[in-house]
Amino acid sequence: MAASYVRCSDPKPVDPNVMYQLYSYYKQATEGDQYREAPWKINVESYAKWNAWKSLKGMRKDQAMTKYVELLNQDLLLGERKRTSQTTINVDNSGKWNYLVAESFKNLPDFILQRYDSLMVSSFMGIFPEINHVWMTIDNQLYLWNYEVQEPICTHEDPDQVIIHVSLVKPLPGIFLEQIEYLLVIATPLEITLLGIAFEEKKKAGRPRGKVKIFRTDLACHADSVNMSSIIGTDQGRIFMRGNDGQLFELVYQGDDGWLTRKIRKLNKSGSSLAVFIPSIFNWAGSGKKKLMLDPIKLIAFDNDRNALYTVTKNNYIELIYLGPDGKGFTRIAKYKDLNNDLNKINAFDDQIIALYPVSPMESRSLHMVVITSSGVRAYFSTNDYSYATTTNPKFIEPKTLKCLFAIPPSNIAGAVNQRIKVHQGYYSNGITITSQALEDIDRILMSAPHAGAIVQGDRKYLVEYAGYCEVEGRTWAIEEVPSDLLSSMKKKPVVGYHLNELATQFEFEPRKFYLLTNGGLHTIVKYRPIDILYQLLSSQSPSNLRVFQDFFSK
Repeated sequence: MAASYVRCSDPKPVDPNVMYQLYSYYKQATEGDQYREAPWKINVESYAKWNAWKSLKGMRKDQAMTKYVELLNQDLLLGERKRTSQTTINVDNSGKWNYLVAESFKNLPDFILQRYDSLMVSSFMGIFPEINHVWMTIDNQLYLWNYEVQEPICTHEDPDQVIIHVSLVKPLPGIFLEQIEYLLVIATPLEITLLGIAFEEKKKAGRPRGKVKIFRTDLACHADSVNMSSIIGTDQGRIFMRGNDGQLFELVYQGDDGWLTRKIRKLNKSGSSLAVFIPSIFNWAGSGKKKLMLDPIKLIAFDNDRNALYTVTKNNYIELIYLGPDGKGFTRIAKYKDLNNDLNKINAFDDQIIALYPVSPMESRSLHMVVITSSGVRAYFSTNDYSYATTTNPKFIEPKTLKCLFAIPPSNIAGAVNQRIKVHQGYYSNGITITSQALEDIDRILMSAPHAGAIVQGDRKYLVEYAGYCEVEGRTWAIEEVPSDLLSSMKKKPVVGYHLNELATQFEFEPRKFYLLTNGGLHTIVKYRPIDILYQLLSSQSPSNLRVFQDFFSK
């Protein structure tokens, strides 16, 4: 009753606590006292349901049913929430093919889950695909889990502070020993620390690297009570950070202290170069201890191919900063302020940018960057008034401007897209877009990609895409593409667009795969190629699929 009512009600959200109460009364009325084993606390929603049901121990079934009906008839659900016949989600593939398939799942190690029960303040997680590790923080402890090879969990503990964010970056050349291949940037409210990352074995194709080793360095600086909630590194070794005060910082370090400079320090890169001479009252709004910028930065991203740094503010303003051909400069090029107007034209009102990714030079000569919004819209940008010189020689052209070329609404796959539910994770890599929507105990993963066959046979002025979806348990924390021969081949064979044409590459490379990290573990999802769809259709002995087969290969 409650579930069917919520499906046909208006988009005003229901208080999760009320839903947990309804769930507990229903289970008590139908099954009696809680008897199931407690789930891990890291599965937040499952644990909340279990705990709510457990709290009713001893209540009679008829009492629980009465409570259930009374709560359902309160103004919160039936008084103020007007019924409507509008349907939310009705997924039906109708025998059609699906391009996105959940292939495998690996649970988070018990070693980490057991320690999650001791959580006091906060926990964060992410993926480092460069080293085949998942990272997770539990208060002041950091855990690195090798999801490719079974080996002991690598740990690090901050003695004093809760860890706010962790990032893997490349080191500056000539500062560390040759064995140090990466740096871990550990951010706490009080300090930002650099740790060295090395491996037991040298890097060789097809061979495991062995256990990760963490080395302490003497490089740490004060955070000045600013939580660095986003940290990115460049191929040249520079480190940029976004603070929870809405400002952009750079973490600068060197081998030794200089006459006028410390070995490591953070520089405020917000505003002009004269900002240090301007009283802070002109840069801040509000009063009291906690002050915020008028339009704080909420997102940063970097394009290593073009040495371009992007910042996104709360008002959806996007700024392009060019670091120069050698990656050592810092020049503000342009700020785009019209995205909200662009989104309104396709009825994407009150949309927020949740992700920004560069477009590879091997993918397009005229598209250079894409943003993903909370409704699943993609907006594509260019940083030049002209394109790259030739298809086979995408030579570097420094950015001169920032303009939005077009915006694309999300694909609706047999009703799988629910416009009422916001996208909470977005990812883009070489033509493929993946977004995640939260639905009760699961996440719906939506993918769109260029339809090579339709583009070749039709008018190439238009972008034709196909889409697929799958569902995974838990909430998605991070999405990353699995390293593959196709991705490494893009650097060896610089032909624009070639690697996106699956009709040409499907017999040369394996299907592209993606990692989805949830609060329960690591999912691997596969994006099927046309040849994989053909195999599916031919393997099926259902006569109804003959028409599907014909439709698929006639487009």
